[in-house]
Amino acid sequence: MASVTMSKQFTKDIDVDGSLKNRAWDFVRKVMNDPTAPGLHIEPIAGSRDPRVRTGRVNDGYRAVMFLVRDDPEQAYVLAAIKQHDDANRYAERAVLRTNPVNGVLEVLEDIDEQVTGTVSASTPIARQATEPVGPLASFQAMEFEEIGITPRFAAAAIAAADEDALLDALHGAPSWQADVLLSVATGIAIEDALENVGVQRLDKVPRSTDIDTALAQPGSQMDFVTVHSDDALREVLEGPFEAWRTFLHPEQRQYAERRTYNGAFRLRGGAGTGKTVVAIHRARALARRSGSRIVLTTYTTTLAKNLARDLDALDPSVQTGGPVGSDGVVVRGVDKLAREVLYAVDSRVFEKIDSPLLNAGPRGLSPLGDVDDRNLWQDVIDQAGVDLPPELARPDFLRSEYRMVILGQQIDSSATYARAPRPGRGTRLGRAQRLAVWSLVETYRRRLAMKRQASFPELAALAAMALDTHFELTGERLADHVVIDEAQDLHAGHWRLLRALVAEESNDLFICEDSHQRIYGEKVVLSRFGIAVRGRSRRLTLNYRTTAQNLSFAIGLLEGHDVTDLEGEPETMVGYRSLMNGPAPNVVACSSMSDELDEVAARVKAWQTDDALEPHTIGVLARSARTRDLIQRGLTDRGVPVHAVVGDESWTGKAPSLLTMHRAKGLEFRKVILVGIDENQIPSIRALNGMPPDERDDVANRERFLLYVAMTRAREELVLTWHGKPSGFLDPLPTDRGESR
Repeated sequence: MASVTMSKQFTKDIDVDGSLKNRAWDFVRKVMNDPTAPGLHIEPIAGSRDPRVRTGRVNDGYRAVMFLVRDDPEQAYVLAAIKQHDDANRYAERAVLRTNPVNGVLEVLEDIDEQVTGTVSASTPIARQATEPVGPLASFQAMEFEEIGITPRFAAAAIAAADEDALLDALHGAPSWQADVLLSVATGIAIEDALENVGVQRLDKVPRSTDIDTALAQPGSQMDFVTVHSDDALREVLEGPFEAWRTFLHPEQRQYAERRTYNGAFRLRGGAGTGKTVVAIHRARALARRSGSRIVLTTYTTTLAKNLARDLDALDPSVQTGGPVGSDGVVVRGVDKLAREVLYAVDSRVFEKIDSPLLNAGPRGLSPLGDVDDRNLWQDVIDQAGVDLPPELARPDFLRSEYRMVILGQQIDSSATYARAPRPGRGTRLGRAQRLAVWSLVETYRRRLAMKRQASFPELAALAAMALDTHFELTGERLADHVVIDEAQDLHAGHWRLLRALVAEESNDLFICEDSHQRIYGEKVVLSRFGIAVRGRSRRLTLNYRTTAQNLSFAIGLLEGHDVTDLEGEPETMVGYRSLMNGPAPNVVACSSMSDELDEVAARVKAWQTDDALEPHTIGVLARSARTRDLIQRGLTDRGVPVHAVVGDESWTGKAPSLLTMHRAKGLEFRKVILVGIDENQIPSIRALNGMPPDERDDVANRERFLLYVAMTRAREELVLTWHGKPSGFLDPLPTDRGESR
């Protein structure tokens, strides 16, 4: 038997070539069971820098590079890489496995000058330049970084980097903790804070040891290494497409996900791609491992909820899921579906206590009213009532929002209460006469709903919240012990009342993940208005795992100069966001006509599809509206480029590129993305802005800007934007000179 620890690089090498996965799994399993098996051919490399290095046969063309770190009482190996035969031998000659002498973190390095077991000596201070330093780290000295354990060649190269692109190139091959610290400092984070974020301490604060198990216990080591103890654990790491989030959590992510106790609600903020959803899934798993816990894992849409359920199962199939609301284990639901289920889960006596014509007979027979039907119902009410309201107020969009945010959000049940109610988050002022006119429409709307035994989704959330509170009054019980919420920025007032009523106000009650820069559905809310106190229990993730630094910088530029407030009503910032991934600059292409634009998109997609390593569905073509999506599908099909329109809650992994709206792309990622139709009529949507009250237009325009930001950050590697006519005004501050014209 042998102990096996795999590096992140080892798993990445496997994922590059899908044909290697089964052979790699077989190789590792054989090493764990009997490393002396003759078919493995585990051999030392003559003249290697590290005498512990070995290579082993994976198949005829590939060998694994590994280190024998312990031989008694059982062998222990660290697997560093899988490479083609000759490349593996060359890499094995240069590679060194070491415990960082400054902080005890386990590292694999190439071509280092220090002795394997030696200590790092500080470099001679670099003389200050007479001219102003150039580059994000040019004002530092190598000694400052070497003193915290940064490898001298990475410290020197980082300081010499002239810009962020050069810095990313300089950090290629660096251990994850080193790259993260250097990039964090380049964004303005203090060195000590950057070290704390990755859980790295200097040796004067941690025991000095070269023991492999001690080194692996370091949070910084766990960014790059995982030990597997069984076939099941190995299968979890290697089966299916490798996804680092299942195995190599950032120390910050692990800290927030696995913390034993939060003294109340906790809020985790972070930009697109920073891993908030990953933390939410790991948090639900950690809570589920505590006996008897009833956890609800929820998010804004059914599609996103299905993604959460799929990923939770991939993370840990042993977690109990699938039960009804109120059962042990993890219940994963979209928040609107959750509201409907709650009405069936509460004590039946609840409906005798609630004064609502919709629930007098209980929930059976009460059907949800879809978005389009709800909008049409409001329009019918407006047309028939003939109330005296300005045109910008006598609109379904305004009235639906007023009803959702103010009337349902505050559980208002009379015109007198509405006449004096505060209206936080609403830009348009209403006089008393206007409020009475609005209330008259609300009463008609409610009567129409009661007659048909229908309820809008916001109405269902409000009713479920009342039912939960009444259930508690009758039974003294809540239906959940913990609630974990993803994409929290898109929830409305009724949702928050529902979630607050679902769980008792105590430690570990609500775990909230949000990014206010991705608020594309809901209006602005402040959690304290719903009895949810998170002040002092709020943290921010800043390392992006999805998007290249070039795409991230481009997307952040879209938001610069635009004030954003978070769920505490405080200003939110993008300062400190960074990515360790390098790639091409976004390409912005101006076209002469719609036909020309479709030609451009077709040519791009065809070119990408010549790459055999690129799975077709990982190409994403995104449009602002369903109408534009359908037009693109017809145009590309005519040009010999069939694409698959992803609609509803479908999960598409077929043999054609994915075509979908920007809203539908929320929560997804693609290797390559084209955003089509980024012109002045579609972004921001003229339809969304037309007729809005002046005081409401800014918030609608902000949501349109956030939508484009969401779309931009779906791209992992390559991002292209196209338009014809006049470009969207949102592109004005962005470096469109990097693009081209057709």
